[in-house]
Amino acid sequence: MEDEQVGDVFKLYGYGQLFEQIRSYILQESILMSVEEEALESFFSYFSFEDYDYLSIKELKTYFSLFLYINEKNNNAFM
Repeated sequence: MEDEQVGDVFKLYGYGQLFEQIRSYILQESILMSVEEEALESFFSYFSFEDYDYLSIKELKTYFSLFLYINEKNNNAFM
């Protein structure tokens, strides 16, 4: 996905401010750029970060990696 697409998905799920806070890290590390938009949308439909005062890029990467792993082990049951 392109940077703009990633941002659009974050905004769609109400995480536009979070995206702006971690945007540079996402670009530097190229995380989320190699995944399909559907995977990120599915992730946000199962995970909620509304109760978090702060979410680090490391935490986001961990949760997203875990989601992808569980999804793969369950034959893409979540996408």
